[in-house]
Amino acid sequence: MLAKERAMVDLAMAEFSKGRRMWVYVTYTDKHDVAGRLQQVLSAQGLRVDVLRSSVKSEEREDWIAEHAPAADVVISHPDLVKTGLDFFDHEGRYNFPSLAFYETGYNLFTLRQAARRAWRIGQKRMCKVFYLFYENSMQGCARTLMGKKVAAGLAVATTIRRVRFKA
Repeated sequence: MLAKERAMVDLAMAEFSKGRRMWVYVTYTDKHDVAGRLQQVLSAQGLRVDVLRSSVKSEEREDWIAEHAPAADVVISHPDLVKTGLDFFDHEGRYNFPSLAFYETGYNLFTLRQAARRAWRIGQKRMCKVFYLFYENSMQGCARTLMGKKVAAGLAVATTIRRVRFKA
């Protein structure tokens, strides 16, 4: 098991022990099927894991979640598949994924921010957590640093816009 896989297992097991389900984001899903590998690694630890694939049409994803989420401790998907319009909890309490983990991130700030907010929706009653896993001193670490700078810059611009917008 790779060090990052071990860290993912430890995180998922820690969240599971607290009664928290987890949604995990991966970006390499085709040639390098990281989602499939993580599903095997996490399932070997006794977790119930499912993968939302791009083969599920966008208009069917909400139904897919409603059908598969109640039986899953962990769901894995590409962040593009859920960046808009989906909730990670059921208002009737059949499932709730308040913990999100980016096992991999891309470079698209909009996708990152949208995917990171999937658990924070109207009606969510649990504290939400977002985790980012990456190797330090690697391209993953550089990507994470770049995305962090983009987020900070975006927030600074948004704050400036709000200040100008509300001045009398």
